[in-house]
Amino acid sequence: MSETDNVKNRLRSEIKTMRRSMNKEDKKILDDGIFENLLKCSEFVNAETVLVYKSTEIEVSTEKIIAYCLENGIKTALPRCFKNSVMKFYYYDGNSALEKSAFGIYEPYADESLEVREFDSKTVCIVPALAFDNEGYRLGYGGGFYDRFLAAHEEIIPVGICYSGNIFGRLVRNEFDRKAAYVATEKNLEAYNG
Repeated sequence: MSETDNVKNRLRSEIKTMRRSMNKEDKKILDDGIFENLLKCSEFVNAETVLVYKSTEIEVSTEKIIAYCLENGIKTALPRCFKNSVMKFYYYDGNSALEKSAFGIYEPYADESLEVREFDSKTVCIVPALAFDNEGYRLGYGGGFYDRFLAAHEEIIPVGICYSGNIFGRLVRNEFDRKAAYVATEKNLEAYNG
């Protein structure tokens, strides 16, 4: 394991511990603020398709994001992870059956008829992260799924959601790390797309 990986793993552990200790009421207030700032992102509001994950307890809640997309006629899709760090997205209508993965994440079933196969500049991907830095680079969970997916689909607009307390000056990174075009925190919406 490289020194970069060691540094990332230590930081992952610290942030997970901090997030587990968050008060539920405080977390909800922060999550609501992040959602409100996400609505300032015109690419998100005007998206035709939003790729978003079902959040776990330690992540910024995506419940309002999913509800907003479904209520506003935005095609919504959830990810499923496969072997070899492959990730595919499947359309979600709010009622589709989901199953809990080995990572504890609720994922759609691999129904080929619901697989999203076409992406364009009107596609936004809500990117999960433990942290971001001031250039839009993220610290993910270490699987590399999103970095590989975004590298293969550069037309997609990656948008991060994160607590302001998990924004750092500069994270360690490697050549595979992809940055977000925008990051919404409870304080603001930052653009990193030039």
